[in-house]
Amino acid sequence: MRASALVAVASAVAVCACGWSLPQPATAPQPPNAFVTVPYPPPAARVETLPARPSPEAVWTDGQWAWDGTRWQWTAGAWVLAPPGGRFAPWAFELEHDGRLMFAPASWRDRSGRALPPPRVLAVAVGEERTERCR
Repeated sequence: MRASALVAVASAVAVCACGWSLPQPATAPQPPNAFVTVPYPPPAARVETLPARPSPEAVWTDGQWAWDGTRWQWTAGAWVLAPPGGRFAPWAFELEHDGRLMFAPASWRDRSGRALPPPRVLAVAVGEERTERCR
């Protein structure tokens, strides 16, 4: 194996072993009233290419599916400026005892759990455009 190939493999192993991750916002749990019943889970996540971090203050929020009441729609990942004191509540699922699947979309919350407006988006991930609709 060439020395350059060994360096590339060693670098990849080092990145994985060190737990490299993107700067992410502080998180909060989803409040119980954020959940809605959905008929089925979303499709697999889409692969996206991340743009360069536009600002040292920017935090990354992953791309995700959101339920619009009739179907799942993809929301691209993005670099955002977290609202002051805001915490990110990632999407969540719960399975009820009666078999209902409950979903809470990602949202921003203040310290008391109240919803905040979405933050300013600085740069959006680029992904494969798909024309099919998930129903």
